Amino acid sequence: MLKNHKFMLNVIWLILLFTVPLPLIITLSNGLNILYADYKLGINLGLFAYVWMLVAIFLASRPKWLDKIIGLPDMYIIHGVTSVLALILMWLHDNLLSSAGIIETTGEFSLYLATVIICYSIVFMASWFTNKIPFLAQTKKFLEKTFKHELSIWIHRLNLLVVIVAYIHIILISYIREITPFFILVTAYTIISLGTYFIYLLNKNKSINIGKISNIKILGTIIHLEITSSKHSLSKIKAGDFIFISLPQYKDLKEQHPFSIVNNPAIDGK
Repeated sequence: MLKNHKFMLNVIWLILLFTVPLPLIITLSNGLNILYADYKLGINLGLFAYVWMLVAIFLASRPKWLDKIIGLPDMYIIHGVTSVLALILMWLHDNLLSSAGIIETTGEFSLYLATVIICYSIVFMASWFTNKIPFLAQTKKFLEKTFKHELSIWIHRLNLLVVIVAYIHIILISYIREITPFFILVTAYTIISLGTYFIYLLNKNKSINIGKISNIKILGTIIHLEITSSKHSLSKIKAGDFIFISLPQYKDLKEQHPFSIVNNPAIDGK
C-alpha cells in the first residue's frame, strides 16, 4: 500500500512539474521568431514558473480527486514546494532577460510580490518545514501574536494578484502575444486555474455541516475537540480523515482550520 502511494505521488509530481507546462513550451517554441532564439532559455524558465504558480493555485482549491489519490498533507507539500520552485525560476528568468516600460513594471511587481508572499508563507503556513528549523519556529511563535492565521490566509491569497499581473506581463510582449496557439493556451490555463479556485471559494461554505462542541481538552500542544453533529454528517467521516472546522462566533477563527479525526464518528456519535 505504501509503495503504491509513493508511486502515485511521484507520478503526480512528474505530471504537475513537467507534463503540464509542455504544451505551452512546445507551442511557444514552434511559433517563436528566430530573432528571439537567444531568449528561449529565459522565456522557458519564466513559462515554467508561471505554470507552476497556476498549479499551486489549483492545488489550493483542494481538488477532491487528488486528495483521494495522495492525501491532503502531501497535496499541501506539493503546493508549497511548487511555489518555491516557481519563485526560483522567476528570479532566473528576471536575471536572464531584460525589458522596459510597462512590461518591466508588471514583471518586477509580480516577482517581488511573489517573493514576499512565499517567504511569509514558508514561515507562517508551512509547519512541516518551519518546525524542523528552530529559528523559524521561534520567529513564527513570536510573530503569530500579530499575524493571525486568518491574516496569513488573506496574505497568501495575494498569489492570485501575482498570477494576474504575470499574465498581463506575458501578453504585453508583442512577439509572444502574436503566437496565436500559445496565446489561446496560456489564457485557457490561466482561466482554468483561477476559475477553479474562485469556484472553490464560492462553494466551500455551501456544504458546511453545523456541529456543537461538547468537550475541549488541552493535551500539551494538541487541542482535542469533541463535536456532535447529525448522523448523516458523521457517517461520511472516517478515522484518519482531515476535516476543516471554523468557529464563526470567534473573530480569529472564522476561517476554516484543518483537524485530524482520531476516532470513528459513525460509531462514537461524535
